[in-house]
Amino acid sequence: ISCDDSPEALIASIADVVYGNGDARKADYDHAMLKLLENVKVDENNFIVFHLKGSHGQYKMRYPEKWAKWSSDNELTAYHNTLLYTDAFLEKLYSVAREKLNLHLMLYFSDHGDNLKYGHHPDIRTPDTVRIPMFIFESEAYRQLFPEKIAQIEKHKKNYYSNDMIYNTVIGLLNIDTDRYDAKEDIASSNYSYGK
Repeated sequence: ISCDDSPEALIASIADVVYGNGDARKADYDHAMLKLLENVKVDENNFIVFHLKGSHGQYKMRYPEKWAKWSSDNELTAYHNTLLYTDAFLEKLYSVAREKLNLHLMLYFSDHGDNLKYGHHPDIRTPDTVRIPMFIFESEAYRQLFPEKIAQIEKHKKNYYSNDMIYNTVIGLLNIDTDRYDAKEDIASSNYSYGK
């Protein structure tokens, strides 16, 4: 995707290395990105971002038909296939990263939910468009190095959280020193202060 097409592409443009085919209309299924892990230099520290198509509308186009567990003839079952396909992607990513890349942290979140009738149109907000999946995996080595962060994640795991605060959580998890960090928006911080 070009920087004209998405803010994510604009952010990616400042990365040291970006892989992609440059045309979102010709993009492969998400699982095709897993082969890019072969390019990771395992003897270096790495921060890797995958931007998935996941469960965006036109669900039956988000996974190979031979992979589908349920019929793709209706939106609900096609949507369920996208969830299963994304789960399988995350499972494979996790396995490869743990076995071959010395994984310390893995953070997954969706940018929005979807409503099967309305999609995720900004003018129509329903509970299912704003409730999103999110998880944080920490290696045992990370947990031993930063027990206070782990304690705060556990303490806040049922608190309200918005993915527009993800910047501050990533900065906090990675211990990056910047004057743009706001601990109130870091779920791993004792200063996290958002509720309903």
